[in-house]
Amino acid sequence: MSKIPQVNLNMNPVVFVTGCHRSGTSALAKLLSYSPSVNWLGWEMNYEFENFIHLDEAGSSVGRVERSVRFGEMLAKYRALSIINDGGSASDVARNDFLYLIKSPNLLDKVEELSRVAGRLIPVVVIREVYSYVASMKKHLEKMGRQRKSGMRWSEEKDTWEIVKDISLHAKCERSFPGGNVYYIAKSWLKRNYNAVSRLGDSAIYVSFESLMSDHASVFEDVCAKVGLGRESIGMPGDLLEADTVYNYVGSSDPLKSWETELSAEEKRQVEKACRDMALMFSAVEEKRASGV
Repeated sequence: MSKIPQVNLNMNPVVFVTGCHRSGTSALAKLLSYSPSVNWLGWEMNYEFENFIHLDEAGSSVGRVERSVRFGEMLAKYRALSIINDGGSASDVARNDFLYLIKSPNLLDKVEELSRVAGRLIPVVVIREVYSYVASMKKHLEKMGRQRKSGMRWSEEKDTWEIVKDISLHAKCERSFPGGNVYYIAKSWLKRNYNAVSRLGDSAIYVSFESLMSDHASVFEDVCAKVGLGRESIGMPGDLLEADTVYNYVGSSDPLKSWETELSAEEKRQVEKACRDMALMFSAVEEKRASGV
């Protein structure tokens, strides 16, 4: 850190892109990064953010002002490093007319906690249509299982996916992948999205994955307008699928319709059953998805 130029620790607004995994958070963050007034600090700094959230827990001796100062200092240093690594100068670092951009689907359920340490946090939640999400997440979990030689199991207690080290013990468990029942993928979509929309309400900006994939230029303009940015972009591709996004390794050439052939008739019935079993949650999430950008 000794080579970093002097930074301005005045806390600029932070745009926080989040949503369920495989919902388009990477694509939206990449899209917004084409704005010259946005500084994307890199990939998901989950551990750094979690450390600051823990400072907000009961019993912490670190006061709110000090937490915010520490958080602002961390963001400023990451921004300076990012600019320098990209060939920028000290004058670029000294600019103050920008918004920070961070993204993390892991912290979808921690937005309020992050807001308390980040100051001016603007949550942007991406919601993907449930059938499309289930097909993509199924591929994601199965590929992770093959690559890591481990499985993923949906935890009812924690409302999240957990790594299962001994995959042979869970290969036929209906809540685990590979080998599970997509009902629990749909259930994870319902519970995580519902918890987010019920807690955040109208304080967040909601983006439909389908709009993002079908008309990304309009989504860019709409989100920029809502967060107070101009419409200027630099280097935005004509097709968002051409954008280079890290870890987007189970994508599809047609992310809006591929689920129709990727899910079997039985799997589609399982998704329908999950939405029926949790109809109130489904309606609340769909309302936000339909009314979003």
